[in-house]
Amino acid sequence: MNSQSAHARRYIEQLFMDAGIVELRATIGTRWVSGLYDCAEALIADATPMVGRHNLYVTTATPQGVTASNAFGTGRALCNADMVRINRILFDFDPSRQKDSNSTDAELGMARDRALDLASRLDAIGWPAPSSGTSGNGWHLAYRVRLPADEATASAFSLIYHGEEPGADMALAWVNQSQGSKHSRQTAAASHYPRAE
Repeated sequence: MNSQSAHARRYIEQLFMDAGIVELRATIGTRWVSGLYDCAEALIADATPMVGRHNLYVTTATPQGVTASNAFGTGRALCNADMVRINRILFDFDPSRQKDSNSTDAELGMARDRALDLASRLDAIGWPAPSSGTSGNGWHLAYRVRLPADEATASAFSLIYHGEEPGADMALAWVNQSQGSKHSRQTAAASHYPRAE
């Protein structure tokens, strides 16, 4: 197992320790397919053959009132109303580029530098070290937290995200923890956060 695979495995195992049930969601063609898991090994076994072939997402918040099947393609997609606890604050820096194009090495390096600059600034005010790495065409930071999935937390997250301006050549996106999708600052400033619908 290479170091990237080992890091991904540790990240997934930690998600299960924090959330209990994790949704794996993938884009297959033009549709989303999901599975709900309470076993890291089952999720990893189903996700591994899809790596590099499909966009894969996992939830990071804790759901309630759902049952895991531990099989891909058998679960319903989670929604904001399913979430009771937030386990990660996520930042994803994506370089601005042509639609349907991949980031160049230089753009990926710029995204990494911006993300690590934010991590350094947050470290200076007492934040813990994040998990960080490539997000495909950008760079992400994931901060482990344990917060209620309520409007007060949503408001606090909105203040955090509005305070970080990535620059004209970089888009800062948030990962919607209940839906596994990315939203840009322009279209959904606080939708990274599961909220009652």
